[in-house]
Amino acid sequence: KLRRDGEAIEALPALQVLKDAVHEALLDMAWIHARYHGAVRMPWQLHHAANCIAFSCVYLNQFAGRCGEWEKMPRQRVEEMLSAGKDMVVMDLEDHKTGDRFGELGRYVPPANQSVFRRLLDLPHIGTGLFFEPPQAKDAKTLSRVSANKMLKKFAAAYLPGCDASVLGPNLIRKIFQTDGSQADLERVQELLASLDAHSVAVAKTNYTVTKAKRDRQVCQESYKLIFGNPVQWP
Repeated sequence: KLRRDGEAIEALPALQVLKDAVHEALLDMAWIHARYHGAVRMPWQLHHAANCIAFSCVYLNQFAGRCGEWEKMPRQRVEEMLSAGKDMVVMDLEDHKTGDRFGELGRYVPPANQSVFRRLLDLPHIGTGLFFEPPQAKDAKTLSRVSANKMLKKFAAAYLPGCDASVLGPNLIRKIFQTDGSQADLERVQELLASLDAHSVAVAKTNYTVTKAKRDRQVCQESYKLIFGNPVQWP
């Protein structure tokens, strides 16, 4: 499996191609927001597209961590982060399988992603309480999570022509942070990333290390910059 994951990482588009795709998606988000912010309703397909863009920024323009943390992200938590002028959101660990051991986890949110989050919050919603609200939910009781895995594959299909959309998923991107880098300070880097991912180092090595590693926000902020360079800026 690790060999297959390594081959999948190698098959991903070049870094600049991914960044260009994120930039293109940000332009689309700007248009969606300009057209529908403050509206009572919007086509579900465009709400779906906005979720897709925001999820792609979470995974390709910052260090994201576990997909479930974002799929269950309360809307209020993002609102509070933005209103306080902060660049870190604390993840909801109520149902986290290792929450008791690792405590609260923070995620660095770069400026462009903050802009995306503000615009997603401005779009019509039905009050489910989720940040990523299912676009076809009829009311707050008909809840189903927006899938990070599906959103990333939709992003690949829309913005990465020629890319095998099936390989772009949240777990593979997490593994890039554990594998893409030099061998220097490998044990310390794995320890830092394991703490952010709520894993033991042994689990991180077994399940999330393909070949090499780097570091993370600071651990989050540092690791993203080391692996991907500077985040894409809002256009």
